[in-house]
Amino acid sequence: ASGYINVAAGAHEITVRSPGDATVLWQQEVTAGASPLTLVASSTQTLTFNAYEDSFSSAGVGTSRFSVIHAIEGAPGVTITANGETGPSLEYGQFAGTFDVPAGIYTIGVNAGDSALIDETPIGFVSNTTHMLVVYGTADNPELMELSAPIVGAGDSGLVRIAHTVAGAPDVDVYTDGTLIVPAL
Repeated sequence: ASGYINVAAGAHEITVRSPGDATVLWQQEVTAGASPLTLVASSTQTLTFNAYEDSFSSAGVGTSRFSVIHAIEGAPGVTITANGETGPSLEYGQFAGTFDVPAGIYTIGVNAGDSALIDETPIGFVSNTTHMLVVYGTADNPELMELSAPIVGAGDSGLVRIAHTVAGAPDVDVYTDGTLIVPAL
């Protein structure tokens, strides 16, 4: 997946080709506007992007935002769990969100009926960041992709980037003024 790419507001024709090949696989018009869009191609039967809106509205320090997309064509409906609690149920192509939660480590699982489709996986939700989780692949080989991007802080705020580059050192939690902002860096 790419990061968000700045494009002018309005309609755009998206053309998809194999690398180095002039043959067009598909073309599609997409309208960019005030809300950021995530375009997900998930089917070889119908070559198209499904468009999902993300939310970059302000969030308080220590708050993360997440959403989930079911992008496994032909897979049964799924139920998302977070820290053992049952969350939304989704059919193929559906989107659930936007949930604002405290920054931290969340154990996310994806179930189909009573069976785990994707085992519970710890994911760090960083402060002032949107985390879009995409359940993709096939019913026999499902995967979970996390797409993240910074969102605007509440009120008068500034941007800070934190890097932990000490070789062999353990993960650390980072706080600002007593509020967890980066779990398990």
